[in-house]
Amino acid sequence: MIRSRRISNCFHANQRPMAPSLVHVSDIHFGSGESHGRVNPVTGLNIRFEDFVEALSKVVDHAIEHKVDVFLFSGDAYRNASPEPVYQKMFARQL
Repeated sequence: MIRSRRISNCFHANQRPMAPSLVHVSDIHFGSGESHGRVNPVTGLNIRFEDFVEALSKVVDHAIEHKVDVFLFSGDAYRNASPEPVYQKMFARQL
């Protein structure tokens, strides 16, 4: 059995062990929704795409702020198997 040091150190005298915390994210589909919204004149990006990026950013920030033990991303980062470089770049920034 493999246990992280943090989890094994969460046992305190006269207390129940703390469960590890987890954030699970999936199916963000960067690049979908491009037919909706308009182009942001400042960034040159579709505002729906910016909404997707902002939503993921909020989840990541929450996980960092609350010192989550596990951040699980289970797939479908993009709408298809050949994402535009801008989608790849914005997703990588969140990691």
